[in-house]
Amino acid sequence: TRRRARARPPDAAAALAALGALPEDARRVALLHLLKAGAPARFAALKGQLYRPDSPLTVADLEREVRALA
Repeated sequence: TRRRARARPPDAAAALAALGALPEDARRVALLHLLKAGAPARFAALKGQLYRPDSPLTVADLEREVRALA
């Protein structure tokens, strides 16, 4: 049997560029998926802020986090 090559995580800069055309809600979800795949511990630390009305995570915050993966 042949081994399958592991999928490489997407390049953060390329992923951010591709997400630029999406509506904000779709971009937020995509950024969360990228963050969870690239930095699960960081995603876990931030997920408590997702639905907090006093301190929500903005799309800009998520983009900063995904940029930091590079």
